[in-house]
Amino acid sequence: MGTYGYISIIAMLCYGFMLLMFLTAKRNKIINSFLVVLTGLLFWTGGSAFMRAQLWPGCEFWYQVSLLGILLLPYAYYRFILAFGGEKSGIAGRIYFVVMLTCFWLNAQFGVFLEAPKMVEKNGAAAFVYEIKPAIIVFFIPSAIFLIHLLTVIVRICKNNPTMKVQYEPVMLGVLALFLGNAFLGIPFFSGFPIDILSGVVNVFLLFYALIRRRLFRLQMLASPSLCYGVGFLFSILVFLNIVPSLQNLFHMRADKNTRIYTLVFSIVFLIIYALFTYLWKLLIRCVFVREENHQAEKIREFNSAISKTLDLQEILDKTIHVMKDLMDVGNIYICMQDAPGEPYRGVASDQPLSDLAFAFEEENPMVQWLKDHEEPIIYRDFRYSVEYKSMWEEEKHQLDKNHTRYCAGLKDGDNLAGVILITSSSSKKRLAYDEVEIISNITSVASIAIKNAKLYENARLEARTDELTGLLNRKYFYEVLNEEFEKNKDASLALAIINVDDFKLYNQLYGIKEGDMCLQRVADIINSSVGESGYTARYGAKEFAVLLPGYDLFSARNLVESIAKQIYVMNNRRTDMKLKPITVSAGISAAPYAAKNVKELLEKIHDQGVTIYIVTADTNGTVMEECAKLPVEVKIFDSDTVARDKRCLCQSLGCERTASIGNGKNDIQVFPVSVFSIAVIGNEGAYTKSAMQADVLVTDICNALELLLSPNRMTATLRE
Repeated sequence: MGTYGYISIIAMLCYGFMLLMFLTAKRNKIINSFLVVLTGLLFWTGGSAFMRAQLWPGCEFWYQVSLLGILLLPYAYYRFILAFGGEKSGIAGRIYFVVMLTCFWLNAQFGVFLEAPKMVEKNGAAAFVYEIKPAIIVFFIPSAIFLIHLLTVIVRICKNNPTMKVQYEPVMLGVLALFLGNAFLGIPFFSGFPIDILSGVVNVFLLFYALIRRRLFRLQMLASPSLCYGVGFLFSILVFLNIVPSLQNLFHMRADKNTRIYTLVFSIVFLIIYALFTYLWKLLIRCVFVREENHQAEKIREFNSAISKTLDLQEILDKTIHVMKDLMDVGNIYICMQDAPGEPYRGVASDQPLSDLAFAFEEENPMVQWLKDHEEPIIYRDFRYSVEYKSMWEEEKHQLDKNHTRYCAGLKDGDNLAGVILITSSSSKKRLAYDEVEIISNITSVASIAIKNAKLYENARLEARTDELTGLLNRKYFYEVLNEEFEKNKDASLALAIINVDDFKLYNQLYGIKEGDMCLQRVADIINSSVGESGYTARYGAKEFAVLLPGYDLFSARNLVESIAKQIYVMNNRRTDMKLKPITVSAGISAAPYAAKNVKELLEKIHDQGVTIYIVTADTNGTVMEECAKLPVEVKIFDSDTVARDKRCLCQSLGCERTASIGNGKNDIQVFPVSVFSIAVIGNEGAYTKSAMQADVLVTDICNALELLLSPNRMTATLRE
């Protein structure tokens, strides 16, 4: 084969290895065009290798195969470069393809441009020498023109998309290396040396680097079963062919004398070599190349599992930052979120507790707009060449530059941009690792879904707890808050006020329902702004509002309610579009702690004042008589089917004008309207809605209800209009 024959063999193995490797990768237009390039290179180097090995059917045949690969390579590169830049193939490539096929056919038939090389002895080994004729320019000049055209195409693509400039650098270097390698064949110094083959190897590795940089191939593909077996087979053949002579001498075998034994022994040897190389390749790839990817994949799986179990937005943001810091060697990480459409993206989370988050990205920022339109993150170094960067304000550029910005990524919610992630470098000279871009893309895609779910949950939770018209708490959730705060404030003061808008039906009749709704909204705003963080506000009924004030006594609550009433009275005076009647409100206020320590003491105080207390019940559990045996009360037990009617009848028999009723159940709905004074108790078990609506006063427990009966001044304050 000669001294230089192994160069062609090595090159052919490299191309075959890459061909097998990319056949296992995810196919797209760029990968397919690169496979065409590899096929052309295999024709070239394989023809050269088999020519030097003088295999059947002869040197001239393999020379023509090699030449065909060389002539078709510019066209293959043309397709690859256009696909790499996202461009469609033009007519120039087709013209070159037809011209070169024609020239090849003429040369194969008549040898008018470049004849087959002559084999000579050089340094005791066979070498091939090409006789260069002036007609060779028929090959080189069109190829050179076409390569120049390719360079102009690259320049045009980079001009239209400056971020592609960095991506095209290894591609341009590869094409230049290939062209120079073939041009050096005309220099006598390289006579007989396959400089063109070596330039092809350099070129293909530069293209491979460009694809890795473009994230079109993952190193984990190197460990795929088909690739491992293919690589093992190629290397096994190479090693086997070189050790056959040694084995023949060792076992004193010849193929023509010991056919069966020869075949058996050498088959076993080949299988052992094949198994060994396949195993070693798998071990090498998994230990050297894939270990880091496996680590990254495991961390991302843990991250996916963790954020899928939470709907807390802040926890999702913290976990997102943590996994990025764990997988990448970067500086600080900031996450900016938008409170509402049209508002800036403000800093809400960082990897450093003391980091300054007092910065924001306006929605009109060109970088933000780019993230809205693209799925992949921004490599800031490349982004500086873009039109979007040049259109940014100097303050916006300075904000990114001063922090040594490395990446910018978007948290997409469908077509909307929910947030922006800013990733910085610890040093401005930090070298980029392009697998980090894939890590960021994987993390942000999962985090975006988790953030979307968290927001949907929070919105649903908010809708379930708030009134649609006013934005205050709704009645159902207010009861939950009331019970919680009552338990928390057993040993402290707690005030409850019910505010009712007077003559609201008349207001709707005068100005319309729409204006009535606006009135309720303004009233709700006044109440909510007055209470602030001091308590809770709710829409209790159609025109009633509830205010719960932990830590307030009766006097403080009354002052607050009076202030609210004054604000509501003058609110319509601010209207300039139309003259509206003033709005007045009535309020009832109750507060804890109570006038007695327990219910028994309250009952005794009421009894001492000459008031008779009746416990009227259906006694479902049959324990009322026993529980009330020592209390100054009279117990009336009625049938559960008629207890509501019986309560009403009892009230009428006692005299409705001098009977007060206290309750919380469905069977109180008939007695509340006929009583001179009615109190609905909303305790831990809640209260029947219709009964509560019929009551004059709402309280949180029975003690508060009984205290009202003992406090005429408090009752007067509660019932005043």
